[in-house]
Amino acid sequence: MDLLRQPVIASLLSSRHWRVCVRLLVLALTAVAVLHGLFGPQVSPRNLATVSTSIHWRGLLVMAIVLAANLFCFSCPMMLTRDAARRFITPRLNWPR
Repeated sequence: MDLLRQPVIASLLSSRHWRVCVRLLVLALTAVAVLHGLFGPQVSPRNLATVSTSIHWRGLLVMAIVLAANLFCFSCPMMLTRDAARRFITPRLNWPR
């Protein structure tokens, strides 16, 4: 079954705004995990940063790789920061094709 042939799913997955929304969501979740790691409880089973990165994220990442290999790259917040930086800084080097 080709999901990209479904009109609603194809338009959603190819929408640039959908990608930015997903990336902003992942960036917000990352910020919450970092702040909870810095200012949350120091007992590791109760700290969201420890539990989410060492237990839950690994399991979700394995499932994402199995189910949809490009899901992690699709939601990577590093692309959001790169695109935002390109508005202010013009790249000087051109990569070969």
